[in-house]
Amino acid sequence: MKVIVVDDMLEFNKRMEKNITQVLIEENLDIQIIPFLNYNKELKKIIYNNEIKIYILDYDLGETASKTGYDISREIRGMAHDWYSIIIICSVHNQKENFISARLAILTYLSKYKNFDYNLRETVREAIKILNQTSTISINNRCKLYYSEVLYALKEKYSKYCIIKTFDNEFRVRKNIYELEAELHLKKIKRHLLANEKNIASIDEEEIVFKNEEKIKL
Repeated sequence: MKVIVVDDMLEFNKRMEKNITQVLIEENLDIQIIPFLNYNKELKKIIYNNEIKIYILDYDLGETASKTGYDISREIRGMAHDWYSIIIICSVHNQKENFISARLAILTYLSKYKNFDYNLRETVREAIKILNQTSTISINNRCKLYYSEVLYALKEKYSKYCIIKTFDNEFRVRKNIYELEAELHLKKIKRHLLANEKNIASIDEEEIVFKNEEKIKL
């Protein structure tokens, strides 16, 4: 999971990053915060990469912006078909009605002029709680995986372990491939290999290519 901050005002951008960092420290979480001043190619790539995110978007992003926070929200839900990530909107304007009527499943709408720092921290805390309850699976006593971030599960040769690969990490778990098939709801590609169909870019008789460009020979 990552936290994506998009605000064209550098002051608010850094302010949000500071508040989010405070929450992550208090919750003992190692989650990357990625700030943007506007919509660009890197942000677009992140939107379509199938990872779970918490988006914190400024409503308008300035007069020269190619996309507003409203536009980005519509892209996340409508074009990237991402209904798992959480979107939080913040603004100096009151545009709550626009977001409600657009049915974009926004978690909340924060005013930058009304208890902003406290409300942001509490909202991020709530967003993390929601994602942990609805989108994760425990693979051991210390670690949780987000379903949508899993690429594949692979039986380790000559052992009782399997390797679970995500976009950012790799985990070695003492579970067999049949247990993981039931728990992770992945597609069985071969007896020793399960894959998340949503994260496959292409597949043929010779190899699977995942959306992060990783490949597995079949």
